[in-house]
Amino acid sequence: MSNRDEFNLTTKRIMAERVAWRCSFPGCGVITIGPKMGDNTKSLNLGEAAHIHAASPNGPRYDENMTREERKSINNGIWLCRAHATFIDSDYKEYSDKTIRLWKLQAEKSAYENLRNQEKYEFQDDRTLVSFGFNLILLCRWKSVQENEWKFEVDSYLKGDGVKLKEFASNFSSIKNEQKFVVVESQGDARKIGIPIKLEYNKERKTTITVNVEDRHISTDPNKAGMDAAIGLDGDISWEDGDLKMVTGLDAAIQHLTFSTSTVYGSWWGDPTMGSFVSEYYWDFKDDLNLLSRLFKIEFIRLSLISTSDDPNDIDFMPTLHFIKRFNDVTINSSQLIDSKIQVELSLEWGNGEIWKNTIPVWINEI
Repeated sequence: MSNRDEFNLTTKRIMAERVAWRCSFPGCGVITIGPKMGDNTKSLNLGEAAHIHAASPNGPRYDENMTREERKSINNGIWLCRAHATFIDSDYKEYSDKTIRLWKLQAEKSAYENLRNQEKYEFQDDRTLVSFGFNLILLCRWKSVQENEWKFEVDSYLKGDGVKLKEFASNFSSIKNEQKFVVVESQGDARKIGIPIKLEYNKERKTTITVNVEDRHISTDPNKAGMDAAIGLDGDISWEDGDLKMVTGLDAAIQHLTFSTSTVYGSWWGDPTMGSFVSEYYWDFKDDLNLLSRLFKIEFIRLSLISTSDDPNDIDFMPTLHFIKRFNDVTINSSQLIDSKIQVELSLEWGNGEIWKNTIPVWINEI
């Protein structure tokens, strides 16, 4: 008996039909079904119902907390051509489950919009927050993915505008190196940008951004925090069993996570490039908890994957939260401040691959 939680035939058929039998991978959209040549009584299917979370342990994006029925449900699948079904599994560390779900939503929405005489249907939000440097936050849709080239279609601006986007592209050489980065909310990913982004405009005045990203930062083991000089992280001193001890390991990593997110960017004398913009986001968007959570997430992602050094020769200078590989979820359930702190629920993956879920307090400063 197989240990794989496979989709049944009905689930696969409906999954394919919901995207008009086209590949859901951004920029692909090839038709996956057609006539079988030489036999006019049969059709040929070249598509696959791919699992978002793997059908068996040790598979791509496997989630041990899912039930067998959840793994076999249509909600855990995406219809792809065979090439891209293989791609998302072989390169699964690059593309998160949230990003793949956005691709699925976009493909279903595209198929729906091609139909006629349908009642109006309200789709789920298929946009993701994308940040370029410190002064641009956009709501975008994935347009295509090809190795380290990502394309997005701009929907709207949350911070900055079209003028600032053009300036980011045209004045790229004069921008500080610490701001030459992109953060993608759905991916839980942030990358350095080595060459200027490209902007294209269509007849509908929609802007497409092409960004060539550098390789992802390799995260460190949080259990070595405060013990290894190469990690570059020390915890505070604590009192234990009558002795003073240095906080090390995972405790030091958690302590540093709280400290760095609570610090206003540029305010710490020890490192003016350290700190975050979460206080600014809190005061601007505290009445919209969903958006506030998403903004906190992109800022936490930046801190974990983008080096704060502005020295292009300082290749060994690591991101502030270098021991965190990916922030999966950042949730704020209440904007109420208690002793100037807000409670933030986190689900993250440490640099050693372990998943950690907990709530941390983040200090909100007056801006």
